[in-house]
Amino acid sequence: IQDEIASKVASNLEIKMLGNDKPEVSTKAYTLYLKAKELHQRYNSEANNLALELINESLAIDSSFAPSWLLKSQVLNYSVYMQPNVNQAKKLREKAVDLAKNAIELDPEYALAYAWLGTLHRTLTSFSEARENFEKAFKLQPNNGEVLQRITFYPNMTLKEKELMLLKAIELDPLEALTYLRLSANYFYQKKLDKAVSVMEEYLVLENYKVGDATWHAEILAWNGDREKAYQVLELEKEEFPVLYGQMLLALIFDEVDVEKKIKRFEDRFSDFPYLVAQGYAYRNQKEKTLYWLERSLEIRDTNLWGQIRIDPYFDKLREDQDFKKFMEKINFPAPLNIDISALRLRS
Repeated sequence: IQDEIASKVASNLEIKMLGNDKPEVSTKAYTLYLKAKELHQRYNSEANNLALELINESLAIDSSFAPSWLLKSQVLNYSVYMQPNVNQAKKLREKAVDLAKNAIELDPEYALAYAWLGTLHRTLTSFSEARENFEKAFKLQPNNGEVLQRITFYPNMTLKEKELMLLKAIELDPLEALTYLRLSANYFYQKKLDKAVSVMEEYLVLENYKVGDATWHAEILAWNGDREKAYQVLELEKEEFPVLYGQMLLALIFDEVDVEKKIKRFEDRFSDFPYLVAQGYAYRNQKEKTLYWLERSLEIRDTNLWGQIRIDPYFDKLREDQDFKKFMEKINFPAPLNIDISALRLRS
C-alpha cells in the first residue's frame, strides 16, 4: 500500500509544487495562515484551538486573503466535533457558513470555497443551497480533487457515481487523506468490505487517527468478521462520544451479551443524536423504539437521515416493514445534482 501511494505522490508532486506559488498577501499573515492550516490538519481539539488563534491573528493583519476566511470556517466547524450538543453545533456551523461566504466575496471564482459551503449546507440539511454551491464548484473546477471529494457529501447521488468521483479525486490529488476515508465508507455501503478495510489502511498511511477514525476502522473490521482486531483498534479511540458509539456498534455486530446495556448507555448519554440511537434498535429489529428515535431524528433534521438511511445496513432488517416504509415516505430527499460527471475518466 505504501509503495502504491508513493508512486501516486511521485507522479503528482511536481505539479503540486509548481502550482504552489505564494499568493499576494502579507508575508506575516501568510506565515500565520500556513501555521494555522498545519495545526488544524492535526485534527485534535488542542491544535484546533491554537489554529483558531493563529488564523485570527492572520486576518487581523490582512483580511483580504480569501483562503484565510475559508480556513477559519473549517477550523470553527471542526470544533463542532468537540461539542456534543446539537443546538450549539448548529450555531457554530451557521457561523462557519458566514465565514465561507466571506471567502467567496473576496474571490467569486474560489471553487474550494463553494465546495466547502456546499458541505456545510448539506450538514445543515439546507439542500437547495448545498446543491447550488456544489454545482458552482464543479463548474469552476471539475478537475480539482478536493472539489470532487466534497461533492460526494451530497446525499442524492448513487454509490457508483460517488465511487467514480472519489477515485478521480485520488488520481488528481493522492495526498488528500480525507478522500480515502470517504472512499472507504463508499465501499462499506456497497458491501465491499475487503475494499473498505484496504482503503482505510491507505488512509492511515497518510493520516494518524483523528477523532472518530478508530471507531470507524473498528466498525468496518467488525463487519468484515475480524473481532479481535476490531476491539484492539477501538481501544485507540479516546473521546467519550466515539468510544461509547463504537462499543455499542461492536456489541451489535458481534451480538454480545451486554448489547442492550451498551445501546441504553449510549442513548442515555447522547440522546441528542437520535439517528445513531435508532441504528442500535433497528439492528436488534426493535421496530417501535427504532421508529421513535427516527421520528426524533426527523424532527431535529438529523443530516444522517438524508445522507445515510437508504444505504445504512443497520436498518436492513426493517426495510420491508410497512411502518418503516411509511416513515421513509416522510423524508423529502433533495433533487439530484445538475452536473455531468460522464467526462470524468480514470487513467487506470
